Amino acid sequence: MNAPTSIARSLYRWCALLALPGGLWTALEMYGLTMGGPQMLFFSISHTLAPMVLAVFLSFPTGLLWLAQTLAALAHLAYRAKVGVPTPSLAIFAVTLVTHTAALWTYESWSYVPALRVGICSVGLVFSGIALREAWRQLRQVKSQLPATASEA
Repeated sequence: MNAPTSIARSLYRWCALLALPGGLWTALEMYGLTMGGPQMLFFSISHTLAPMVLAVFLSFPTGLLWLAQTLAALAHLAYRAKVGVPTPSLAIFAVTLVTHTAALWTYESWSYVPALRVGICSVGLVFSGIALREAWRQLRQVKSQLPATASEA
């Protein structure tokens, strides 16, 4: 019998699932569209896609919570077990979230330098793709992978 989903697992999943749509949109604009030159980030959606603006704004606090939980799970074995995400996936999430946040905060300084822009955009697209694949693999499972307790056996 499957173990019930822990509160930590549910919170982790919800933060990730709420952060992903806006995070993927920022990745598209920041890495995909910037490859050809600097962009006015989020300008296009502010006039045409109001729900996406909400998703982008929601992705900032939920993305930071996702990052904090990921780092906590990497640092504490007990919390990692409650979250139910393997260490390699947690590492992928942590690296991607940190690099994405750093790239977003420093966008103006690197987006106008062609050599930096192409390299950062390429790495950002690869990291985003790997993180999306891991998120699909690890977060789509409703039940956690916690071991069954003796009372369930």
